[in-house]
Amino acid sequence: MFTQCEKCKAIFRVNLREITVTKGKLRCGECYSVFDATKTLSNTMPTPFQAVVDLKTIDHSIHPKKHSAPKIDTDTHSDEQTISIRNSSEEPQKSFSYKEDAVNNKKEKIDRLTKWLLIATVLLALLLPLQIFFNMKFKESEEPLHDPEKIQMLNYNVFAHPNESGVLLISATLKNIAKFEQPYPIIELRLSDSKSKVIALRRFKPNEYLQNHKNKLMLAKDQQSKINLKIKDPGSKATRFQFKFY
Repeated sequence: MFTQCEKCKAIFRVNLREITVTKGKLRCGECYSVFDATKTLSNTMPTPFQAVVDLKTIDHSIHPKKHSAPKIDTDTHSDEQTISIRNSSEEPQKSFSYKEDAVNNKKEKIDRLTKWLLIATVLLALLLPLQIFFNMKFKESEEPLHDPEKIQMLNYNVFAHPNESGVLLISATLKNIAKFEQPYPIIELRLSDSKSKVIALRRFKPNEYLQNHKNKLMLAKDQQSKINLKIKDPGSKATRFQFKFY
């Protein structure tokens, strides 16, 4: 079957399926206008055939090339479908519609969004090492966890110092039962009589009861450490020893 563009009078070969799918709406491959193909639909070549040759806008009319069938592109993006038709001897032409423009605009927006998401991801990836670095510095500047109540004295012995007269030597073992490491505590030693009256009191810093003490030395989790305390002998009045950690 044949039909003819209402605007430029170009003649094209079509079939019934194409006419049915697009409800008769076709897009001319010569002038790109949409026309109703059913108005000029015919089983034979339209009679005003010479008019196609006389039109200046149509240099490749169907007149000298009756044997070549038109190429047909179906646009299915709109509710009212149109078919863009052109002569097979010509270079393919793109058919445009408002629906295609909307699809292209949407694609551009998605591309821009993807680009910004990629940039944001890269920036976050660059900021992550900086955040880790500052967190480490912050932790270093923080005071270490300290819970003296989680330090136990497992045992201790009190005896006269072998080399110093009038001095008692106390040997003991400390254990950190906390779930974290913590600094060695300040040890307070109280000596009292049978009536709980305090006879002597002294506090020892870590460098006073540890051998080879170093600054910021930590007592690790579940670690046991031996200590030695030296005090002046209070005499027979001292019957009780009491330890407290700070």
